[in-house]
Amino acid sequence: MAHTSAAPTRLGSTPEDYVRFGIEPRHLRFAGEIRVERYQGGALVESHLVDALWEFMYFGKTRA
Repeated sequence: MAHTSAAPTRLGSTPEDYVRFGIEPRHLRFAGEIRVERYQGGALVESHLVDALWEFMYFGKTRA
């Protein structure tokens, strides 16, 4: 006799599974230039401009 279940075999099989279990993971990625400047007495004394990549991952619970 076969046994079937509506529950996923592992969490995260589909995005809907995460929401059903109350979790909404996010992965955000931002890329671009970043400029860091240092001022002393109102005058710019140092400046750096580079390409940057920033990533943020969140695995928290959804709000009720």
